[in-house]
Amino acid sequence: MVGSFLKSSPFSRSMFGVLTNILTSMAKVLSDLERAACRMFHGQVATLSWFEPHSTCGSHSIWIPCVLALPYDFRFFQCLRQYSDTRDNTCILNALKYASSLPVILLSALKYHVTLDLWRGLYRPLWLLSGMMQKQFLISWAPG
Repeated sequence: MVGSFLKSSPFSRSMFGVLTNILTSMAKVLSDLERAACRMFHGQVATLSWFEPHSTCGSHSIWIPCVLALPYDFRFFQCLRQYSDTRDNTCILNALKYASSLPVILLSALKYHVTLDLWRGLYRPLWLLSGMMQKQFLISWAPG
């Protein structure tokens, strides 16, 4: 079932692969673009209102982790698609490399939605651990 989904999906097109490589490299730029667009749309340009905790366009915006995660999601599914075609086990390792970014993004976003005690006691250590694991994966596995 998953194989048939991947074969009929946009993850099978080579141009999409080039686009996802570019988007993965520009994830931070895309999140900054989201912040800038939000601030312009909500009239927070050249003001300090985005520093306020209940501001629409601050570091706590739910859209920032979504924008950051999307290129990694695309690459993850693209690697699964490639594995479906070739049965090459390196595709699974490559997929895991992109999947390892998602806990870091999710836990980073939680910082602005939980209490400080919960962040320091539970989520920050998980965030640090997932960040170290993700970096180790990136360092040790870099074929694509």
